[in-house]
Amino acid sequence: MTYLLSILVASLAVTSTLAAALDGSTLQARGLGCGQAHNKGIGKVKYFSIMSGGVSRDFAVYLPSGYNQNSATPMILSFHGHGKDMDYQSTLSRFKEPGVNPNMIAVFPQGLIPSGSTERCWEGAPYCTTGVSDKVFVTDLLTYMRNNYCVDDHKIYVSGKSIGGGLVDLLACSPGHGGDFAAFAMDAAALYTEADGSGSICNPARRPMPILELHGTDDTTAKYDGDKAKGLPPIRDVLSKWATRNSCTGSPPAVTIDQDQGNGVHYTQYDCAGKSSVVVGFKVDHQGHWWISTSSNGDNKGKRAPIDASTKMMAFFNANTKP
Repeated sequence: MTYLLSILVASLAVTSTLAAALDGSTLQARGLGCGQAHNKGIGKVKYFSIMSGGVSRDFAVYLPSGYNQNSATPMILSFHGHGKDMDYQSTLSRFKEPGVNPNMIAVFPQGLIPSGSTERCWEGAPYCTTGVSDKVFVTDLLTYMRNNYCVDDHKIYVSGKSIGGGLVDLLACSPGHGGDFAAFAMDAAALYTEADGSGSICNPARRPMPILELHGTDDTTAKYDGDKAKGLPPIRDVLSKWATRNSCTGSPPAVTIDQDQGNGVHYTQYDCAGKSSVVVGFKVDHQGHWWISTSSNGDNKGKRAPIDASTKMMAFFNANTKP
């Protein structure tokens, strides 16, 4: 009798373990990075480097105060703009502030400086020829983060400003490097590779791909209406392209274009493949080439906006999970 009871207990233990392994959150918590302690890094920004493409690449990592090494945690990557760096972006985005980002790991990668220049940039800009692939760097970075932190593989997000936003779009278009992300968000995006005749091919890893873009009407660096001299397309056209890529069709199609929200904000939304708000755009009056914010920051010099890019991005990310 005692022997049979011990067999029954062992059988129940195996069944419980198998059930846990099949549970999504538990399965994520069994990844290589889960269980590794980062007590001294919680609530702080820490700096790291990895090798990618034969070059040392730098990045900063912020762990939210509630980070649990045994619980799969959402993660954001945020790319700085041309001439800026990871520290500037961590402050500009406020993704290291608990009031903006209460529960996600935030990673701030740093671009390289091309030969003959003094300013950092990202792949996709015609002036950014570094000889290495930033898309590969992003994939290598994700591997590092998964191996060292407890990352929720279904909730990895990416954001960027200006040419950093251009890299976000480039990743969304990449079948080999964009499939890791659940959603993509850009502010004042410089989308050189979306211009007609750029030679770039967009073949997303899956469809639909959730896309968010925020832009100021007074942006003279990457104009909302496009700039042929610089090879930049109109933002409205890029949103429409993503709607087509995401099969945003219907009869009639569920589309809102530049809806005036009465506060200097104009809203665009496409519902795609039965899902609401897959492609979303905010055009904001009297905002320049800035990270749009309700707070004063290093970009806007006190010229605050009625909406906030960081909080809009967080809401967009929280609404999207990778299938």
